[in-house]
Amino acid sequence: MKRILALVLVVMAALIGVFLFAPPKTNVIVTQVEAREVAGRPNLFMMTLTVENHGDAIALTGASSPDGHALSIMNPGHMGAPLVIPAKGKGIFAMDGAHFMLMTNETPFDQGSLLPITLTFGDQGRVTTRVLNVGAVSDDMDHGADAGVEVTKAPQITLSQTSAMTPEGGTFALKVANFDFVADAEAPHVDNQGHAHLYLNGLKLSRLYDTTFSIGGLLPGTYDLKVSLNTNDHRTYLRQGQPVEATLHLEIPDS
Repeated sequence: MKRILALVLVVMAALIGVFLFAPPKTNVIVTQVEAREVAGRPNLFMMTLTVENHGDAIALTGASSPDGHALSIMNPGHMGAPLVIPAKGKGIFAMDGAHFMLMTNETPFDQGSLLPITLTFGDQGRVTTRVLNVGAVSDDMDHGADAGVEVTKAPQITLSQTSAMTPEGGTFALKVANFDFVADAEAPHVDNQGHAHLYLNGLKLSRLYDTTFSIGGLLPGTYDLKVSLNTNDHRTYLRQGQPVEATLHLEIPDS
């Protein structure tokens, strides 16, 4: 009997330890974590990933490498702006928006190998994962304005808000001209066809294949919601050298 009682006490102590010291559950899942070597810089990498948020809105507040490599958040045109993943939404850190730059130290990071990284999401805590070296940056991954497309009859776009933002989110509408949406990620380029890219403070949220869309609730703060029109092969449409896009400024007050 004493042995049974002692065993029960040991099991209970183990369960209490798991309850007290296990990391908190998180609604965040990090996927598709990839690094691409910058040409001519064997220790410098552009890093991309996707954050799936299954809870309330969260903000990315930091990134680091446990192995001592330098990991920086880059967000051209929006440096310092909060990077918020909407409630029950995604944040796609990609080369045409907010992304990461990884600089390795003397530790080798060869193609096909993995390095640990840690992302911090405010009160949601930290998520540690690994980044895969998938090789060098290729030309067809440059989706910036330099890789844009001008056509004879340039597409046009306007963006409007169709419902006020609530903790559950809000709805929006696009009006386009000289443009047709094509919901086929493998379709070849045809002038004035394509899809839209949706960004929040420079962070890509999704592709759009229709003129109406919604985003989940946001943290209090100020945001620029931008939609750009893109070709079937993901290049940005240009008009007189400038991206064909529309932007709304959102103010989310403290509740």
